[in-house]
Amino acid sequence: MSRIQDLSDQADKIGNQAVGLQPNGKPLSSTSMDRRVELLVSFALGDAALRDILRDIAGRQDVVAVFRGFDSSQGFAGLLKKIKTLLEGMDPVPNVVIDPEPFRRLDATTAPEAVVVEGDQVLAHARGTVAIDTLLADVAKGRRGDLGVWGPTVAVTEPDLVEVITQRVQSMDMTAMRDRAVQRFWKQARFFELAAAPANRVREIDPSRVLQQDILTPDGKVVAHAGQRLNPLEKLPWHFSLVVFDGRSPEQIDQVRKVLAGSPGRQWTLITTAVERDDGFKDLVRIQDQLNSRVYLLQPGMVENLGLEFVPAVVEAVNGKLRVTEFATRQ
Repeated sequence: MSRIQDLSDQADKIGNQAVGLQPNGKPLSSTSMDRRVELLVSFALGDAALRDILRDIAGRQDVVAVFRGFDSSQGFAGLLKKIKTLLEGMDPVPNVVIDPEPFRRLDATTAPEAVVVEGDQVLAHARGTVAIDTLLADVAKGRRGDLGVWGPTVAVTEPDLVEVITQRVQSMDMTAMRDRAVQRFWKQARFFELAAAPANRVREIDPSRVLQQDILTPDGKVVAHAGQRLNPLEKLPWHFSLVVFDGRSPEQIDQVRKVLAGSPGRQWTLITTAVERDDGFKDLVRIQDQLNSRVYLLQPGMVENLGLEFVPAVVEAVNGKLRVTEFATRQ
């Protein structure tokens, strides 16, 4: 699902902002001048012709070369390599972007085509090898619209980048991707399995810690000093109780029911140490249905911080300490 969202975000981004490239692959800002020239080009022009075009506009902040996309055989990595080769030795580097929007705006299917733009408005455009300064001079004199063919052109071979991304998103089987993602999650999930309690037992854990270094506010004020002993329960009152158990065990499920029934007014948080990996979500739902309550997975750090050794166990805060009560499910 994350990959689908990434592709959708790319499509939106490309639809609103050109993707600029320079030889090292870093983003390159297209010109922000009010009046500029968008020079629509294609790899179908050939390396020699493209190099001539790019060399002519090198150093001009009012001109940007625009590609509509890249073909499937090329790929994005191949595109970067191709651009780097074309721009090799050029200093300063010309503006180069990938942006299908200028092509869409004129329904352009051939290249090169020079388009004079002011803000979001197309003032004039001409097809073929165009002398940029001559075109700008004509526009300055008031010429507008389609100024015709000024030289030879080729058909643009690169597909519209936004359309390619959109098609890829639409062709994805989201249900299958979701199922695979769920399977990977449960296959890789880390469980902190604890042995069943051999006997009933109550223990108290002191959660205090000795600071290894000063704790400072952003402005440098010392909140607590190194060597100071702090008890988090004195700063953050604990108003609920935890029940930690193995949701795969019917006996432990029964014991949790008894614990909940014995204190109906108490605020409980239920945590299972593990679920069945083959269908983790389904098993988690089963546990929740049996206990009629939300159930969470035991997280890293909780075993040590709560002093857990056996399950099922109830963890409560009593007089500044953690009281851990373990229940034997088999007598």
